[in-house]
Amino acid sequence: MGARTGSILASWFLFNPNGPTAYAFGYMEESTNLRFFCRWMHFSGGEIYMLDDVSARVAVSANFAELTMNALISLTNQMAMSGGKSPGLGIHALPSFVMTNGNAEIDKCLKFLMSRGAAAHSTDWGRELYYLKKYGTDLFGRAGEETREAYEQLLKESEKDSSIDKEFLKLSWYRHAHIDSFQNWRPSAYPSKPFSEAAFGEWWSVISSTAFIREALAAFGRAWVGSIQLVEGSEFLKTVREEGRFMPLYDVARFFDQFHLPIFPQYRASESASKAGLSQTKTRQSRDEADKDFLLGFEAYKANKFADAERLYRQAAEVGVAGAQYNLAQMYFHGEGVAQDYTKAAHWFEQAAKQGIAEAQHNIGLAYDEGYGVEVDKVRAASWYEQAAAQGMLNSMQNLGLLYASGDGVPQSYGKAFPLFMKAAHEGLPDAQHSLATSYSNGWGTPPDLVEALKWVEILQLRGFNIPFKQALIGRMSEQQANDARRLARQWLQDFESNGRTRS
Repeated sequence: MGARTGSILASWFLFNPNGPTAYAFGYMEESTNLRFFCRWMHFSGGEIYMLDDVSARVAVSANFAELTMNALISLTNQMAMSGGKSPGLGIHALPSFVMTNGNAEIDKCLKFLMSRGAAAHSTDWGRELYYLKKYGTDLFGRAGEETREAYEQLLKESEKDSSIDKEFLKLSWYRHAHIDSFQNWRPSAYPSKPFSEAAFGEWWSVISSTAFIREALAAFGRAWVGSIQLVEGSEFLKTVREEGRFMPLYDVARFFDQFHLPIFPQYRASESASKAGLSQTKTRQSRDEADKDFLLGFEAYKANKFADAERLYRQAAEVGVAGAQYNLAQMYFHGEGVAQDYTKAAHWFEQAAKQGIAEAQHNIGLAYDEGYGVEVDKVRAASWYEQAAAQGMLNSMQNLGLLYASGDGVPQSYGKAFPLFMKAAHEGLPDAQHSLATSYSNGWGTPPDLVEALKWVEILQLRGFNIPFKQALIGRMSEQQANDARRLARQWLQDFESNGRTRS
């Protein structure tokens, strides 16, 4: 970028299955000239497109919003002329979220152009609002369901179209099966709706809100790093690096910082860094390198260079990188290349948990529940389990249910335990299925139901688990009831597996 200065006025972000993509629109000052530009950024490269030179018009017009509107129209016109093929020109797909520099007039310009673009008018707004309401800033969850929806459609078409590669379908399944919303997919029912100003306005008010942007940017950053990790070692990434097109996350952040629209909140030094007497200058320097350290730490870990991984993760963790905090905690907890240290593991799990990492919330909950590296504190355990359960962690639902059942750390309540067991059991967690069978057998939080109790016992047995109280349960039932339970168990498991779940 040389000695150029300027500002980003607006940006939009796509949670793209082929790698997240960021767009920045703003102006650039070069000597006495002022020009609008648009830049697109992807981990495999990026491009800057120079638009109108508005130096003369600035001298005669104080209406910068009008100039911005003209530049955006120029952008969309170039997009239309390119046939939508150029990745850097235009708003050719609905973004996952948008942000501007805080100027209401700039916001109005971007909203106006998007609402009149082809993407807005070709979108099924019933579908778009359904996904937005269901997942909000959980961009990974949404991507999983949308990918599964497309997969199911292609699978259906493959029954009649022999040209569809069956091997590709298998690879697609295995590539995405680790995503909960992909694997546990259910067909969705939503009314199709054409474009309307009301639907667009409802969508815009969410995806441009400060709270939404803050959370979505965090997911966007994780996806950027994850996309690189997914293709690490491939010929594609090797070529990208050799050609000098590779763009790590910290380069994206630095670009936005340089043009005065920072996209990530400043990292805050942790308590441990403060106690060590780190200066503010050193903290800021560490922040600039934090994402790089995190990526290098991951690369070192994969290469079994654990000492390097621990050092790099720790450097990033101390200035607030949540992923580094979580990975560092895992290394200490399992003793991977470092001395096993539950106290250090608990510390870093808790730091990552405070930043909303669901897995870290579960793990620090377990630490307080069982006393791993901290004093047993059932109240704190319940609190962390509750936060993780709210993010869909099945083991946290089960463990929180057990605390309610026993009255440890929370008021004893089978009524609160039962729905937690129920939710996790229907999602396939064996421990929760065992707890649910026990609840039905004893009438804990629900009227006693021996058929339902045996159904869940049979499900567990079909999945390879031995349940000691099965015979005692059958002894309390009629032969017809037992047969009904077995039939229901087979039906449940058939439905479960036909919807993409696998036995655990």
